[in-house]
Amino acid sequence: LREGHENGRTQGASDGRSSVAADPVQPPCHGLPDDYCDAFGRGFAIGYADGHSNQIAGRKLLRSLRASTAK
Repeated sequence: LREGHENGRTQGASDGRSSVAADPVQPPCHGLPDDYCDAFGRGFAIGYADGHSNQIAGRKLLRSLRASTAK
């Protein structure tokens, strides 16, 4: 679960920086047993959402700060 979350957060942040719409892919299971694969996938989805939304929120804040200092 933790490894999936870390991988997902990294991918989500990367997509968020490049303005890709949030659309996490189902990660490959890397030959893991089904129970572990399920946990990895769930962790990945949660991490992806965390990483993507953090990048989007950061970009919005930056734009807002730039706009307020430009006045």
